[in-house]
Amino acid sequence: MNTLEHRITAATRAAADTVTPDSVPPLSLPAGRVRGTWRWRGLAPVVAAVAVAAIVLTVVAGRAMLSTHSATPGRQATSSALSEYVRSGQIPAFYVTLTAPGGLYTHPAAAVVHATATGQALATVQPPAGRTIVAATVAADDRTFVLDEEPWTAKGGAGLAPGTLVLVQLTASGQVGSVTPLRLTVPGGTSLIGLALSPDARQIALVTQPYATSQTEPRLTRVTVVTLADGASRTWSATGDVGFGSATDDNLAVSWTADQTKLAFNWQNGQSAGLRLLDLNSAGGSLLGDSTMAVPRSLQPAPGATLVMWRGDAIIAPDGTTVAVAAPSISQAPATGQSRVTTGFAEFSARTGKLTRVLWSSPVGQNRPAAVDLLWSDRTGRMLIGAIESGGRWRVGVISGNAFTPLNLTWPEGTAEYSAW
Repeated sequence: MNTLEHRITAATRAAADTVTPDSVPPLSLPAGRVRGTWRWRGLAPVVAAVAVAAIVLTVVAGRAMLSTHSATPGRQATSSALSEYVRSGQIPAFYVTLTAPGGLYTHPAAAVVHATATGQALATVQPPAGRTIVAATVAADDRTFVLDEEPWTAKGGAGLAPGTLVLVQLTASGQVGSVTPLRLTVPGGTSLIGLALSPDARQIALVTQPYATSQTEPRLTRVTVVTLADGASRTWSATGDVGFGSATDDNLAVSWTADQTKLAFNWQNGQSAGLRLLDLNSAGGSLLGDSTMAVPRSLQPAPGATLVMWRGDAIIAPDGTTVAVAAPSISQAPATGQSRVTTGFAEFSARTGKLTRVLWSSPVGQNRPAAVDLLWSDRTGRMLIGAIESGGRWRVGVISGNAFTPLNLTWPEGTAEYSAW
């Protein structure tokens, strides 16, 4: 299956994300971001240790030169609110998008570093010839990124050869300081579903599944946490799917708490769905046995309760207290009679699973904006970066209270899944 087919299949799955196992008889559907057909294949032991604290400037053989960008005269004026958010450290100073001349579906992609306050492109990491970048994940310092590179074929998609994870260090000004391949290889027979760099950039969480031979077979999902310095790893597994997103290589399917004792993962199988918390103090083993359900994804609340319809993945706040989601529909249960339906970004208690707050609430209706994706959460969950759909276009912005402050950017292919903060 080529890259375009992956995107079409993923978009179809995204439309079904509002239907959970609680609302219909159990089905055996591929979950999230095209689990069974993704090109990555499994997680092998680290064959060369990479010490994050001792990175030097590295030019990889066969890699295109790193390019930097200077300011462009006449750009749209920077929002004073965005500038203050960045200056005060409330939101990250940089983000990365994946872009390709002619479109992501038909050409190899590069990773472009942008300034969050202005949208200005600051630097580009090009993949080596014959390869493409398909995902990015970032540490809490907003300077350390891991990119997911894989082979590119003439058919417009990735091939069957192993891919490579690449560590990128940015300077304080957003320029590329170093690019270091991590020798984490993915052998045949499995698919890489998601990845998330730890807050301190010393570990990475990888989600893998055996390559699916049919759409209905149950699949064993493995979550592996690897220490980059020495290659030590722990693996948890269970039958089911991780991720609720709509694009491949899901960098939001898993998220870390700041103390790195918990790993949140979006889970669904024939019996349950929701955000679960994995205890990282355990040695590995059962993914469900070592985790607890924090926020169930249910369509059947008690009469009078608020019904929240999720879209995409849920993210745990780094302090571990709240879980945030993009909610295209928020309404009261039918027993309350006529209800007012809104859209927004909802937050739940990670301890009780109950709704605690709705940010940026807006009425639902024709030609009205709707919350469609969540991309980042600050330490407490009180400030988010997310996407809304308005007039057929996606707009990405900062959500604080009931305010939505748009970022100065245009997303490739009109989507925001190919980005990382």
